[in-house]
Amino acid sequence: MDAALWFRWSRIYAREYIGFYFNVRIAGRVDNPPGGQARGIEAHFDNTAFRLDAVGIRPDHYDIIEFRGRAGVGALGAVLAYERLFLREASDFRPTQKIIVTEVLNPELWLIYRQFNVRVDVV
Repeated sequence: MDAALWFRWSRIYAREYIGFYFNVRIAGRVDNPPGGQARGIEAHFDNTAFRLDAVGIRPDHYDIIEFRGRAGVGALGAVLAYERLFLREASDFRPTQKIIVTEVLNPELWLIYRQFNVRVDVV
Protein backbone atom coordinates (compact mmCIF):
# COMPACT_ATOMS: atom_id res chain seq x y z
CA MET A 1 0.00 0.00 0.00
CA ASP A 2 1.19 3.49 -0.81
CA ALA A 3 1.47 5.16 2.61
CA ALA A 4 1.61 8.72 1.22
CA LEU A 5 -1.67 8.16 -0.63
CA TRP A 6 -3.23 6.68 2.50
CA PHE A 7 -2.32 9.70 4.60
CA ARG A 8 -3.66 12.19 2.05
CA TRP A 9 -6.84 10.19 1.50
CA SER A 10 -7.43 9.51 5.20
CA ARG A 11 -7.33 13.22 6.05
CA ILE A 12 -10.37 13.65 3.81
CA TYR A 13 -12.35 10.43 4.30
CA ALA A 14 -11.28 8.52 7.45
CA ARG A 15 -13.91 10.09 9.71
CA GLU A 16 -16.63 8.44 7.59
CA TYR A 17 -15.53 4.99 8.80
CA ILE A 18 -15.88 2.93 11.96
CA GLY A 19 -12.42 1.50 11.31
CA PHE A 20 -10.08 -0.17 8.83
CA TYR A 21 -8.31 -3.45 8.22
CA PHE A 22 -5.02 -3.16 6.35
CA ASN A 23 -3.05 -5.67 4.27
CA VAL A 24 -5.96 -8.12 4.42
CA ARG A 25 -4.95 -11.60 3.33
CA ILE A 26 -7.61 -13.64 1.53
CA ALA A 27 -7.86 -16.82 -0.50
CA GLY A 28 -4.49 -18.26 0.46
CA ARG A 29 -3.87 -21.93 -0.08
CA VAL A 30 -4.84 -23.90 2.99
CA ASP A 31 -3.43 -27.24 1.93
CA ASN A 32 -0.59 -28.51 4.08
CA PRO A 33 2.83 -27.97 2.48
CA PRO A 34 5.15 -30.98 2.53
CA GLY A 35 6.28 -31.69 6.09
CA GLY A 36 4.16 -28.77 7.28
CA GLN A 37 4.00 -27.75 10.89
CA ALA A 38 1.79 -25.04 12.38
CA ARG A 39 4.21 -22.16 11.73
CA GLY A 40 5.00 -23.45 8.25
CA ILE A 41 1.33 -23.72 7.36
CA GLU A 42 0.72 -20.14 8.50
CA ALA A 43 3.69 -18.89 6.46
CA HIS A 44 2.49 -20.89 3.46
CA PHE A 45 -0.93 -19.18 3.71
CA ASP A 46 0.69 -15.73 4.01
CA ASN A 47 2.87 -16.36 0.95
CA THR A 48 0.02 -17.60 -1.25
CA ALA A 49 -2.75 -15.20 -0.18
CA PHE A 50 -3.94 -12.19 -2.10
CA ARG A 51 -3.59 -8.94 -0.16
CA LEU A 52 -6.16 -6.19 -0.13
CA ASP A 53 -4.66 -2.81 0.68
CA ALA A 54 -7.52 -1.86 2.98
CA VAL A 55 -11.06 -2.73 3.95
CA GLY A 56 -13.01 0.22 5.29
CA ILE A 57 -15.74 -0.63 7.78
CA ARG A 58 -18.96 1.35 7.63
CA PRO A 59 -22.17 0.59 9.54
CA ASP A 60 -23.97 -0.74 6.48
CA HIS A 61 -21.20 -1.92 4.13
CA TYR A 62 -17.51 -2.61 3.55
CA ASP A 63 -15.29 -0.61 1.21
CA ILE A 64 -12.64 -2.56 -0.68
CA ILE A 65 -9.88 0.03 -1.15
CA GLU A 66 -6.91 -0.19 -3.52
CA PHE A 67 -4.17 2.46 -3.36
CA ARG A 68 -2.21 3.01 -6.59
CA GLY A 69 -0.02 5.95 -7.53
CA ARG A 70 -1.04 5.56 -11.18
CA ALA A 71 -4.35 3.74 -11.51
CA GLY A 72 -4.76 1.86 -14.77
CA VAL A 73 -6.58 -1.23 -15.86
CA GLY A 74 -4.54 -3.30 -13.39
CA ALA A 75 -6.08 -1.43 -10.47
CA LEU A 76 -9.54 -2.11 -11.89
CA GLY A 77 -8.81 -5.81 -12.24
CA ALA A 78 -7.38 -5.95 -8.72
CA VAL A 79 -10.32 -4.27 -7.03
CA LEU A 80 -12.86 -6.39 -8.95
CA ALA A 81 -11.08 -9.63 -8.06
CA TYR A 82 -10.48 -8.63 -4.43
CA GLU A 83 -14.15 -7.81 -3.96
CA ARG A 84 -15.19 -11.27 -5.16
CA LEU A 85 -12.60 -13.03 -3.02
CA PHE A 86 -13.52 -10.94 0.02
CA LEU A 87 -17.23 -11.67 -0.38
CA ARG A 88 -16.49 -15.38 -0.60
CA GLU A 89 -14.77 -15.28 2.81
CA ALA A 90 -16.73 -12.56 4.63
CA SER A 91 -18.45 -13.69 7.82
CA ASP A 92 -21.45 -11.43 7.30
CA PHE A 93 -23.34 -10.38 4.23
CA ARG A 94 -22.91 -6.63 4.12
CA PRO A 95 -22.71 -5.09 0.67
CA THR A 96 -19.39 -3.78 -0.61
CA GLN A 97 -18.20 -0.75 -2.50
CA LYS A 98 -15.01 -0.69 -4.56
CA ILE A 99 -12.70 2.31 -4.23
CA ILE A 100 -9.43 3.11 -5.98
CA VAL A 101 -7.30 5.88 -4.49
CA THR A 102 -4.76 7.36 -6.88
CA GLU A 103 -2.70 10.38 -7.80
CA VAL A 104 -3.08 9.92 -11.57
CA LEU A 105 -5.82 8.32 -13.63
CA ASN A 106 -5.99 8.17 -17.41
CA PRO A 107 -9.12 10.17 -18.34
CA GLU A 108 -10.20 7.47 -20.78
CA LEU A 109 -10.65 5.05 -17.86
CA TRP A 110 -13.18 7.15 -15.90
CA LEU A 111 -16.13 5.77 -17.85
CA ILE A 112 -14.92 2.20 -17.52
CA TYR A 113 -14.53 2.55 -13.75
CA ARG A 114 -18.05 3.98 -13.53
CA GLN A 115 -19.44 1.08 -15.58
CA PHE A 116 -18.04 -1.32 -12.96
CA ASN A 117 -19.32 0.81 -10.04
CA VAL A 118 -15.83 1.66 -8.87
CA ARG A 119 -15.40 4.94 -7.08
CA VAL A 120 -12.12 6.72 -7.86
CA ASP A 121 -10.65 9.23 -5.42
CA VAL A 122 -7.82 11.29 -6.89
CA VAL A 123 -5.76 12.81 -4.07
